[in-house]
Amino acid sequence: FHSLLCAHDPLVAYRGSPMEFAEVASMSMELLTFPYLEEFYSPEDADRARRDHLESLSTMLPWIATIDAFQHWVYLNPTHTRKDREQYWVHLNDRFGADADWTGHEDSLRSMWHRQLHVFGLPFYYIEYGIAQLGALQMWMQAKRHPANALGNYKKGLALGASEPVKARLLLSQALLAGALNELDARNASTALAKLSAQLFLTPVYNANDPSCMQYTVQPNDSLEKIVRKNKIGCDWRLVARMNNIKKPEAIQVGKRLKLPRGPFSAVVSKRDYRIDICMGEGDARIVVASMPVGLGAANGTPLGRFKVRPGSKLLNPEWIHPVTGQRFEADDAANPIGEHWLGLEGLDEANSKLAGYGIHGTIEPDSIGQDHSLGCVRLLAGDVALVWESLADGAPVEIRAK
Repeated sequence: FHSLLCAHDPLVAYRGSPMEFAEVASMSMELLTFPYLEEFYSPEDADRARRDHLESLSTMLPWIATIDAFQHWVYLNPTHTRKDREQYWVHLNDRFGADADWTGHEDSLRSMWHRQLHVFGLPFYYIEYGIAQLGALQMWMQAKRHPANALGNYKKGLALGASEPVKARLLLSQALLAGALNELDARNASTALAKLSAQLFLTPVYNANDPSCMQYTVQPNDSLEKIVRKNKIGCDWRLVARMNNIKKPEAIQVGKRLKLPRGPFSAVVSKRDYRIDICMGEGDARIVVASMPVGLGAANGTPLGRFKVRPGSKLLNPEWIHPVTGQRFEADDAANPIGEHWLGLEGLDEANSKLAGYGIHGTIEPDSIGQDHSLGCVRLLAGDVALVWESLADGAPVEIRAK
């Protein structure tokens, strides 16, 4: 199935799959066929087949954990004796194994690890089966909630082939932005997207297969600000400097090749996950190019809905007056609670259109990230809010969701 769905890929090396992911595909298929076993079996036999398969999974995963832990101990203790090895194996069986009574069969128990050939020929590989099975179980859980969507996502995953980070980023972005992932899956997707961003977006390396970026040759009298404006990118020139690792933007050389984002940029905030996703593109082609933790308003004070960056509101090193105490903080004041970046938000929904004073800003309290401590604004660490500030132009859409 991998080969069939990857046959269109122009790179022959991509028309297949890594061995580990092939296991995800086959193990998922076993579970995805559960609703259709009655096509071949009687209802009683189908129920028995489903039950037997799930029971086998409940014993396979602990067995994999036992084998993996055993191998780690063996290699970390190269001077161990045969007796040490047998004792540690029995210890691991007590930890991970079922409550079986081995009385009278102790010799068999002590050597039971011999039956796993991977220990001898493919050390540390066996854990891949456990990882693959967890992926298959996630696929099955998705199928129980949304059968049609799960099958479509399954086929998209197979179509990725052996190595296609651009497609992987799109699929992960679609899954994350759809809002259907649970907290753990959303966190894993966010982490994976951050790694892909470092590989594809926040790097001077240009990938010709990545439609989210383009190349530009610096012309006489160009500046980064002029280049951004000329190409109608809709971001701050500092983002281009960041992507191209330019330390002296005032001294860019004529003829230098720069990587430019295509835009447009937007942002999605998840209150459940305390996360902001910086997105580029529109519709089904929208991708997440940065995913960062945030802090939110105390007492659920951060409003929900659709917003935009209020035109003229973006400030660097801003002054700020505390709306409750009236205390004034000047620019360059290290005690300024909102840090060095501010983007004002303007509500677009009836429920939030009259709200004022809300925005996205930095913080001098890094421990407040992931917490509800602000006056209602979205706050980020200093380095993270700088990237948000550089990406979102005046009028850029910002959506704040419950999850």
